[in-house]
Amino acid sequence: LRRRRRGGSCWRRVLICKLALRCLLDSTRRICEFGSVIQIGSFQITEMLYGSLKLDGGAMFGAVPKAIWAKTNLADDLNRIDLKMRGLLIRKPADSSEPGRNILVDCGVGSHWNSHFKEIFGVDLAQTSVTSGLMRQGLEPEDITDVILTHLHFDHAGGLSRLSEPNNPESKRVAMFPNARVYLQRRNWENAHEPNEKERASYRRESFEIYDDSSGLGKNLKLLDTSKEEVLFHGLSVEISNGHTLGLQIIRIQDENRSLVYPADLIPTISHIRPNYIAAYDCQPLLAIAEKKKLLSRAVEENTIVVYEHCPKVSAGTIVRDVKGNFQHGKEELL
Repeated sequence: LRRRRRGGSCWRRVLICKLALRCLLDSTRRICEFGSVIQIGSFQITEMLYGSLKLDGGAMFGAVPKAIWAKTNLADDLNRIDLKMRGLLIRKPADSSEPGRNILVDCGVGSHWNSHFKEIFGVDLAQTSVTSGLMRQGLEPEDITDVILTHLHFDHAGGLSRLSEPNNPESKRVAMFPNARVYLQRRNWENAHEPNEKERASYRRESFEIYDDSSGLGKNLKLLDTSKEEVLFHGLSVEISNGHTLGLQIIRIQDENRSLVYPADLIPTISHIRPNYIAAYDCQPLLAIAEKKKLLSRAVEENTIVVYEHCPKVSAGTIVRDVKGNFQHGKEELL
């Protein structure tokens, strides 16, 4: 009788372990599918992956020798390295003062490009895109209330528009987010319409020209004249950076306990934490270095979560100083 009881108890323990393992696997599967959520104040922040692309490794690291950057960023036969297009979905539940909001930060390259463009830049939307990312969150493009663009380079703002007939490259471009207010710095808007020779290939008007009509979609465009920092929503503000391109806006979200910053191309990957690791794309490299040092110093002081928009390995994390005082990646944060 005792042996039977022991055996029954053993089987119960096995059953409990199996159930616990199944719950753990289900939980892990949900995290992988939908992403984790970071809560800061009233904002619920989730990673949005808009696909991947490939850019020249030398262009991404400027004067840093390939013998150094290639150790952590493998290049293909065309010297291109893999990059993600990572944005944010920020949900703000409705309260007594205002309705709920679904806010996107940047929107990736979009799907309206021809095959030649996609081949040059290695654009891959097979696994993730704007629409599939929103679908995983239970949303449609029409549900987005606000889009905050860091700047209008094609890999950040190309997703603003889509083809009215997806299989017809000659069809009309229409708004991807028809109900959204779009926030952008006026200086960047003007720069994109009259780009310098260095940036002309990065500002592709077919992505954003649908907002040129002030009587149409242009009504949804909110051009900001921020000098240093401006609050868009309580707890969410934008800061100005001009090193990479004129009028780039950095997004900062904070409450009394924690903060998150989205520096876009000022710190595109974890490899760019070092201040002198700057891209050849940066229009004012010395200014970019100074802006990066300022942002990283504040991140160390405030234990801020830094989001890496293009990093293929790490989505976000804190910044610390090593024994020599150099900036380095701290604790990884899941988005």
